Amino acid sequence: MKDPYLSAVRAKLDSRKDEVLNSNENNFLNLLKYFLTYLDTEPVLNAIEKELEAILSDEEKVGITNDMNAIAKCVQNLPDDEKKRAAYIYLITRELCETTNNNKRFEILYYVANQGTGKINDTIDTYKDQFFRLFYTYLDEQIDDGDLLLYILERYKGLTQAFDREQVFKMTVNNSRHIEDVLDKHLRRFLMLSGIDYPFSKPRTEIGEADVVVKFDREKPLPLEVKLYDGSNYPKSRIRQGFRQALLYAESYNSPIGHLVIFNLSNSYIQIGDESTASNIPKIAIKNRTIFFTIINVKPADKTASKVTDLDIVKINIEYLSESLSNREQEQEEVKDSV
Repeated sequence: MKDPYLSAVRAKLDSRKDEVLNSNENNFLNLLKYFLTYLDTEPVLNAIEKELEAILSDEEKVGITNDMNAIAKCVQNLPDDEKKRAAYIYLITRELCETTNNNKRFEILYYVANQGTGKINDTIDTYKDQFFRLFYTYLDEQIDDGDLLLYILERYKGLTQAFDREQVFKMTVNNSRHIEDVLDKHLRRFLMLSGIDYPFSKPRTEIGEADVVVKFDREKPLPLEVKLYDGSNYPKSRIRQGFRQALLYAESYNSPIGHLVIFNLSNSYIQIGDESTASNIPKIAIKNRTIFFTIINVKPADKTASKVTDLDIVKINIEYLSESLSNREQEQEEVKDSV
């Protein structure tokens, strides 16, 4: 993807990579933390981080955080799957930087070095050569290949809300009978202009039809559901329906990640998850899948921000979203009937 911003990110990432590779016992940890901080603060890299975190189950994450035997088993038997391997390396690297237990930090490096000589410089060099290079290569290739759907969706959200809100909302008013199709088409056009060459609408699957399936290549489709909310004609239950559909399609394509795009046609604020877990990119993990939510507010505000006193918050938590998920046959019939 030829993009000046992404080119600049790759250049800075390469520079920080070199700093880590050229580090020694005295500055290795600080430079590795500096590298991770750059990932946290750069939007495109932060989106890749979030996707990597979503690939592993909660059990796998807890094992890496709390169980040295799990870490030892992981580093000695990295999976062949590129994304899962990168996810393990990322979380182990995060734990290496964030733990306050120096003994644990040394143990992680010791296992990465496959026990080796036990000398700290040797274990650091082995980590850099066998772990860090793999992780950096994954990040660089993700940017180069344009495999950045979560980041692209956040860009679409920002562009729409900042510059196209009135235009997009007017489209829904002028096409009141086909609102979802109109917004679906607007989103797909942006995906294609952003370098995703093969987005298509409503393909057949063994379950039903997905609103949008994005293919970065023809072997790895990623289902992306589109739903509307306005509080009346399109109530909160539509979001739950979209969540169910996104989850079922993710399972159908054997993908650990699915996406639900919600066009908010009201002036209400949609909060996904409990207040303590709400984030700038909401996500819900369930049944070994993670569904990311992109909420796009398209209705022009009735009042200026300074005059808004009581903000209407639509709260949607995992308990509400997961209602009826236990009955899989019923879910599949509901999906078929709704598309």
